[in-house]
Amino acid sequence: MTDDVCVLLPTYDEAATVADVVADFRSHGYENVLVIDGGVDGRHARPRPRGGRPR
Repeated sequence: MTDDVCVLLPTYDEAATVADVVADFRSHGYENVLVIDGGVDGRHARPRPRGGRPR
């Protein structure tokens, strides 16, 4: 059961690939994916995948 799991995904300058990684987790049933981005590559300016929202 994946309802009670939150995936923590630390990233640094991964704007080009993070959406695919999040989508892969979600395709396996993990809806709670928290991306922790410390990079400066403009990730925050890009659209968030499938209902993603900034925190």
